[in-house]
Amino acid sequence: MAERLHLGEYLRLGQGAERTGERHRPSILAAGLEAVAACLYLDRGLDAARAWVREVCGPELSRPEPADAFVSAKSRLQELGYARDGRAPVYRVVRVDGPDHARHYVVEALVAGTVLGHGEGRNRRAAETQAAEAALAAMEAAGR
Repeated sequence: MAERLHLGEYLRLGQGAERTGERHRPSILAAGLEAVAACLYLDRGLDAARAWVREVCGPELSRPEPADAFVSAKSRLQELGYARDGRAPVYRVVRVDGPDHARHYVVEALVAGTVLGHGEGRNRRAAETQAAEAALAAMEAAGR
């Protein structure tokens, strides 16, 4: 929703966050959207905040996807890991390549000690997310 509104263009960030691309990070954008809704609530009240959320977020709120479609792959994998054997998945960095300003991470996602997914990305978090997505797909394919 925040991406569709181009909210990142209006965020005030420090130099470090600007350099690392935080302006486009989903969690930063989501926090910004929440902050706007909170400001509306504090300034204009619940009815105004509710009306704004319904207007701005209407397309996303009217989608037929289940609520868990909006949960990150890492969160879903963690829930499944705990449900299966009472432990969270483990993310293991397999390799880090490239200079400091252009790292490339390769990560494995292990559930109950078994590697179920691999991921790659410009940072550890992106690689972990990709590995979680692959692990979820592997679990679904295996009927788990």
